[in-house]
Amino acid sequence: MTNEKATATVLTQSQLFQKITEWAEARNLIKGSTSVSQFAKFDSEFGELCTNILVFGGSYGRNDAERLALADDIGDCLVVLTIICEQEGLKINRIAPDVAPIDASVPFADVLAIEGIKGLLADVLLKGQGAASVESLVSALKAYFSAVATKVGLSLEVCLAVAYNDIKDRTGVMYKGTFIKSTDPNYEAVKEQIALEAKSE
Repeated sequence: MTNEKATATVLTQSQLFQKITEWAEARNLIKGSTSVSQFAKFDSEFGELCTNILVFGGSYGRNDAERLALADDIGDCLVVLTIICEQEGLKINRIAPDVAPIDASVPFADVLAIEGIKGLLADVLLKGQGAASVESLVSALKAYFSAVATKVGLSLEVCLAVAYNDIKDRTGVMYKGTFIKSTDPNYEAVKEQIALEAKSE
């Protein structure tokens, strides 16, 4: 891929995960929300990845622009998984990816595997089954996201770098466990509501 955003990364995977953690801490995403609410965000980000695969003709990117979009989608999913891990007392960079067995005869087997594991993760988080269960599922998710990244012709490091470059300067506010971006159409209204609630306390 020739796009500079997708190739210009000098940070290791561990360093990128650390940068993302620091970014999330600075915006109160870790302590200001729950792993369950962050899972909803993860579900949304994964939906964007699946939608783009369909929009791109059921492919993993036919050109640089499409592959860059998919890299961003994968990176966004990993950003949210980083936050969930922190909330569960885990460090995602210390979780080794599991083996990702994929049946090549099944179309989109890697994406379907992620969907299945995602459902298990939702159950674990809702039931509060603990860090060990979350760690096992995140290990599997990292493996399958890596498999998808490979099909895109990239690595997890590049996907993380693309996503981090997009979010690193993003500003906003936390409101009722949700991060409202400054570019959101409702941002000013939310800020006013926060100010009103602060005055009434």
